[in-house]
Amino acid sequence: MTTAGEIELSIADLRLVARYAALWAQTVLAIFEESRPDDDRPRAAVEAVWTFVEGAPRTNLQRSAGRDDGRRPKASGGDSARGTA
Repeated sequence: MTTAGEIELSIADLRLVARYAALWAQTVLAIFEESRPDDDRPRAAVEAVWTFVEGAPRTNLQRSAGRDDGRRPKASGGDSARGTA
């Protein structure tokens, strides 16, 4: 059941949205990795999304990778984190 302002998505819809997000994330991943080669959180998050997009069930892998990726947004520092490299 949804409440006002909520949208209910099927698994197929979620996979489509996740695919779109993963494609765009991949376009900037190299920029981030160039400035932060030690930080593998964004790549792990994108890989977790692709795992779901390719048909795997939603699991803690996607949830934890997403949380890990966003846990320390200021830790990366620099312009690449803001997309202004």
